[in-house]
Parts: sequence; structure tokens; C-alpha cells
Amino acid sequence: MNESYGPWIQERDVPNGKAGRAHIIDEDGRIQDLFRIKNLKASASISKEDFKVVGTNRDQKKVSGVKITGTMTVYEGETTWNAMLSSYLKQMKLPYFSCTVTVNDPSTSIGRQSIMFGDCQIDDADIIELDADKSKLEKSIKFTAQWFEVLEAFAEPANIGG
Repeated sequence: MNESYGPWIQERDVPNGKAGRAHIIDEDGRIQDLFRIKNLKASASISKEDFKVVGTNRDQKKVSGVKITGTMTVYEGETTWNAMLSSYLKQMKLPYFSCTVTVNDPSTSIGRQSIMFGDCQIDDADIIELDADKSKLEKSIKFTAQWFEVLEAFAEPANIGG
């Protein structure tokens, strides 16, 4: 018996995590492809404050802000991040950059999605590492962004089960 619980997405319309690319644009307008990325993730954290009012014993929550953060792991050999940190040490100015991330798996029916993160700055970055137990060296970079914009959104999937 083929029992259905309603519509579901089929595996062919879930993008492969490797099918994408990212690049940054520095303050001088130079575009740099981030081809050494192992992974990249950006998140938004909503800040809320307690909101209390006479007449109810409920503690309500009021949105007070949002923080956009990102993390990426890159394979060693990338000099961009060290250059930004060095710029701050020499000139007391931490450069801003924008970062565009595109997921594009042509095997799906949902197309591609591109999101730009703007007014980004590094929060933490590994500078250099040596490790006798590693066959490939990696760096971790954490950043914050002031805003993001969806430049292109995924379409609804064409392959629905149910």
C-alpha cells in the first residue's frame, strides 16, 4: 500500500552543497572569487526584549534588532583575510567588503539563489597554522554583515511527490 501524508519535495530538487560559488568585493571595487572555500554559512539572529504591560501577567517579546553573522572555512593559500587584518594594524582601519553567495545546482528544477551580504567586516580569522597531522591546511573566518539582499530566489520545485 502506497500511503501518502501529503506533498513532499523529491530528492532531485534539493541542491547539492557543492554546487555554488562565492565572491567578495573590496572597498576599491575589486572582485575576488573565493575558490578556496570549503564551507560558508550565514545566519541572522533576532534580538528581542521583554515587554511588560499592566493588565496582563504575560511577558511579551518585542523585536529590538537583528545581527547577521557568517563563518567560512577556506583552504590555506588565501591572502585576502590577512591583508585586511594587516591593514587594520598598519592604518587603524578595518576594511569593509561585500560577499555574494550563489547556490546553483543545474540538476534541480528550482534554479539558483544569490544573496549579497553588505558592509561586512572580519570578526575573527586564523592567520597561519602548521600541523604535522594535517595533509591540508585550513583557515576559519568569522564576519558580521550590516544587511543582506536576495538578488535571485529559488523557484518552486517542479518535482513534488504525493
